[in-house]
Amino acid sequence: MPCWETRSVTVDLKVANADILTEALIALNINPLRNPLVVEEIIREGKITWMGTTQERAQELTRKIKQEYSQLSVLVAAKKYGWRISQKSPSKMTVTRRAF
Repeated sequence: MPCWETRSVTVDLKVANADILTEALIALNINPLRNPLVVEEIIREGKITWMGTTQERAQELTRKIKQEYSQLSVLVAAKKYGWRISQKSPSKMTVTRRAF
């Protein structure tokens, strides 16, 4: 691709909590703090646009963000409700409710 061309790929990314999304991006070494409006735009539009990348790479990055966001969402809910979490693998967790 010549240097004067810009390729952008837009993919769906549905999230509800800007704080969790910000933490997920930071965990993946994507710095949303350089431009905080990006997080607001993702929340509002439900889409993320990757500049200068292929469709496959954009989908892979989006998959990683979704996975990290989901994991952090479970951790936040577990802390709020007092659930116990055990990590089975990097992508699998078991959540159990504590007996009262």
